Amino acid sequence: MRHNARYSELVRRVVNAGEQLAQALGHATPGAGHLLAALLHERRGSARMLLTTCGVDAQRLQADLRDGHADLLGGAQAALSAALELSTAAGSHYTGTEHLLLALVNLPTCAAWLTAYDVDIDRLTSAVSDQVWNRR
Repeated sequence: MRHNARYSELVRRVVNAGEQLAQALGHATPGAGHLLAALLHERRGSARMLLTTCGVDAQRLQADLRDGHADLLGGAQAALSAALELSTAAGSHYTGTEHLLLALVNLPTCAAWLTAYDVDIDRLTSAVSDQVWNRR
């Protein structure tokens, strides 16, 4: 995946981890699910806490990635592009994990997966939006 100079160090780590996970699972390219899994494993930043608080099950996500769940295998590049746009619109000089997480939650296929597993998508969107729009 193409890296952008505006990505924070943490976003670069998440993208690299997502790429490594996709490769380990034999997937041609990383998808939104790989990035979600990488966010769940990253101890720095708030994305992990927000995802787990709202009910994302890391083991279930891993199982669905191994099984090739279609909603999780696409959309990574679209999410990264949307994260850049969100950070610009929010007046941020960098693109952080909060921007990436909000972009992922806004992807229809990713939102469908989250909803199917009883994640409170409105709560998650609200919590992440608060971080994006209140941070300058």
